[in-house]
Amino acid sequence: PEDEAIESFILTFRFFIVNNEATSFKELKKLLDESEISESWKNKFRELSTQLNACLDRHSVITYDETQNPTNREIMNLFLYGGLVHANNPEKVQEFKQISENPYLLNSLEMVFVKILSIVLEIISELAEVSRQELVQHNEITNQHQLMEE
Repeated sequence: PEDEAIESFILTFRFFIVNNEATSFKELKKLLDESEISESWKNKFRELSTQLNACLDRHSVITYDETQNPTNREIMNLFLYGGLVHANNPEKVQEFKQISENPYLLNSLEMVFVKILSIVLEIISELAEVSRQELVQHNEITNQHQLMEE
């Protein structure tokens, strides 16, 4: 994909990954304590959260600086906070700038980054579907209660 397409995608993607966002996996985890949320949704969220963390904590096959064998999470954060839309971490910006001096390494890492995005998107899409189903079920229950009260 073109850099512009990736950057556009990142603007939405970050809502699920950046911890201070209300829709991030970290914040959604708080819903596990809500009694109105079904056990089915909670179990699926736990499963997807585990899949997400397993993916992000896996080490990449790419090595740089003879000692760096970064995790997918580190590669994702390098691009998110050092090279793309939210390049606001001076350490990551410097690391990204240094990596950018080696086009082969940069292209290799970018391919891994795009693969990470696609895997995480699949997980987010699955969470969106089970959340949609949860809302439909919740609305049906609410409507039934309203009918019974009439």
